[in-house]
Amino acid sequence: MEAVTHKNVCRLVPFQSADGFFQMAADETMLLSAAQGIASFRCYVWSQATVSLGYFQPVDNLTPRLCALPRVRRATGGKTLVHHHELTYALALPASFVGPRLQDWLARFHANVLLPALKQLGVCASLSLAQRPDVAEGMLCFEQWSPGDLLCAGHKIAGSAQRKHHGCVLQHGSLLLAKSAHAPQLLGVQDLDGVEILPKEAAAAVVNMLRQATNWEIKEEQWSEGERSSIETLRRNKYESPEWNEKR
Repeated sequence: MEAVTHKNVCRLVPFQSADGFFQMAADETMLLSAAQGIASFRCYVWSQATVSLGYFQPVDNLTPRLCALPRVRRATGGKTLVHHHELTYALALPASFVGPRLQDWLARFHANVLLPALKQLGVCASLSLAQRPDVAEGMLCFEQWSPGDLLCAGHKIAGSAQRKHHGCVLQHGSLLLAKSAHAPQLLGVQDLDGVEILPKEAAAAVVNMLRQATNWEIKEEQWSEGERSSIETLRRNKYESPEWNEKR
């Protein structure tokens, strides 16, 4: 990841546990703020096990086990995610931060932030160099992987997705810390490498590595009043709406 000048300031929104409707509305609000020139980063957890669907994904292929969980549709693409024992991050950058190659941020963030953060925490992880070749077409995102995803003992433990808006980018992703009873086939760091990591511990390591990798000035700030209003509006009118969640 290329270093940038110290004049670039990235706001660190405090760690938060909340339901999926709030979290997706908050991530989209970060993207809207990026369009106003505000770079933001945050780490969070889900207050209860939740399924999130990719933007283009149909609803009718969920298993009965997953249908029993709360469900929200992401504004980004990809397949089904089961958010339970994990750390989720979101990074929203104005066009002035991003440059012309938005997609590069996926691999750059994994290689220069997530991977060294995991190594600092004692986890043996690596970057995938190729598409997983031997898996049937499944519905769970972590059953497949692409170049740049993070692997541990032959299993995917971290992946990300993006949404673009007026030259800005929202990138968010998940780091599996342990398997969930709702998707026991997906193993996390604790299951694969025997390292038990608390979400806040992982978040602190990720923020530290983000600071080192970018040379940004990272300043902790709360949501503004306008952003709180945006989150509530998006939550109520979009992410809680059956029209949005069942649209595919």
